[in-house]
Amino acid sequence: MDMTEYEKSILNLIGTDEMNQNNGSLPRTVEESATWVFTDQLADDSGLTVNQVKGVLSSLVKKGLINIDDYDADEESLVNITKKGIDMLWDG
Repeated sequence: MDMTEYEKSILNLIGTDEMNQNNGSLPRTVEESATWVFTDQLADDSGLTVNQVKGVLSSLVKKGLINIDDYDADEESLVNITKKGIDMLWDG
């Protein structure tokens, strides 16, 4: 599957988030990947705007690489990386 550099960057940031069960290490299972994600923090860490991050997250969902399980007005979301997404993290 083709991924843009932005998609790779955001997927990697989610995968290595300090709030996941591995405390920042790449997850090997879907269960290990659950983390709270803040769009403004992803924007700061990636150098993208918040609107760009939202677009990238949408693209990652459409490609089946992440699931967003909860969303609120404070723009924090509970995100899980799918098996397909974890494979992408480890393969490349």
